[in-house]
Amino acid sequence: MAACGLIPACAFDPSRHERPARFTVGMNAQRISTSPAGFAARTTEPTAPTPGHYSAVTMSGQFTMATRDHLYVGGEVEAGRLEEPGSNLAGAYGVVGAEGASHVGSLGVELATGWRGIRYSIDDDDVNDAVVQPRVRGQLWVSPQVTLGAAAGASLVGDRSWMAGVYVGVHSNLFGSFR
Repeated sequence: MAACGLIPACAFDPSRHERPARFTVGMNAQRISTSPAGFAARTTEPTAPTPGHYSAVTMSGQFTMATRDHLYVGGEVEAGRLEEPGSNLAGAYGVVGAEGASHVGSLGVELATGWRGIRYSIDDDDVNDAVVQPRVRGQLWVSPQVTLGAAAGASLVGDRSWMAGVYVGVHSNLFGSFR
């Protein structure tokens, strides 16, 4: 039965109805760097983006559920575009985190890991990357079930991108009812 504490809403968990869920929706600004490794200098076919830095704006949604000891797990999706015409970005991540709460809000750390696909222009092929991104997340209570928050993080692998975002969170439990 002890393993059920690691799985949100486990059918055998006696506290399964008390575990708070959180849904956040927000907007992220991202900086994505591409490296010159593996690029063909001369070709007539679009093979890869030009090495450099790209800015992106995405909308994201994250759903998490609390487990024991201030931990939470969940998932996140995001979609948006880069500054180039015809570009797009999409991602799907698993999220695990820990947070400490006070009477005004909470501050936490989380790790988002998963897949991100980018198309740098309408003529380019999709570029798929693995994402491993530690983040810092903070939120302030504005009502008993609504928070305003911000998050920032940087990728550990691949393109060394970073993100910063703001969001609105809706919580299943009233503020202070789960400790």
